[in-house]
Amino acid sequence: MSRIPALPRWWRGGAAATALAALLSAAPAGAQPRGSDDATAAVILAYARFGDDSLPAASIRVEQFEAHIRALRTGGYTVLPLADVLAAVREGRSLPPRSVAITIDDGHRSVYREAWPRLREAGLPFTLFIATDTIDRAAGSHMSWSEVRELANAGVTIGQMTASHPRLIEFDRAAAINQILRAQERLEVELGRRATLFAWPYGEVAPVLKPLLTGMGLTAAVGLHSGVAHRGSDPLYLPRFTQNEALGSLERFGLISQALP
Repeated sequence: MSRIPALPRWWRGGAAATALAALLSAAPAGAQPRGSDDATAAVILAYARFGDDSLPAASIRVEQFEAHIRALRTGGYTVLPLADVLAAVREGRSLPPRSVAITIDDGHRSVYREAWPRLREAGLPFTLFIATDTIDRAAGSHMSWSEVRELANAGVTIGQMTASHPRLIEFDRAAAINQILRAQERLEVELGRRATLFAWPYGEVAPVLKPLLTGMGLTAAVGLHSGVAHRGSDPLYLPRFTQNEALGSLERFGLISQALP
């Protein structure tokens, strides 16, 4: 199946992008019915930091994020918990058109300060992936365990992305396994349960680790490669669309959030 790639950075909207978005959202006469892969498809959005000018490659401007929330609330989208999307994809059940799941990586302080209040007010579910060593250090740049617990108690899904957020492709099998198990143990201590969802640090899959995830209680894993999650997707390397300052225009958001597999 063909896949709509993310727009390159040099294309930041304009007439061409607007026209392409219109073509994607239109239903031309004689169009074929949605296929089974389309019916079990959803777009997964990947955010990290919010309003952090020190690292724009990992951060989206707050006003951009607010525009995304308005679009999700008023544009005919259905925002679902990631676990619900994954269950439907796994079981081949239909999802509403324009289904979207929101994920946030790393537990940066701006998640609690900027993203959480806005998502809570909008009533939009999301999944937060954390590296437990970063939370343990409590350096001020990231959330604390009490803040993570607050989100978890409010219904936010907490996933993990290893203990120290390393490049797992550089690790041997034993060290990679240790990264996962350390994070699982810390989550159990702090939240009373282990994670079932995993985000590959830097979006990089460690071939030596991938076949072992389910044995460590992780039922699904997400990367950072652009694409739509659907029935044929690899559940241990699901695509997500990165959202940051350079890729956060409303034109691009409208394009990717309506993409099909």
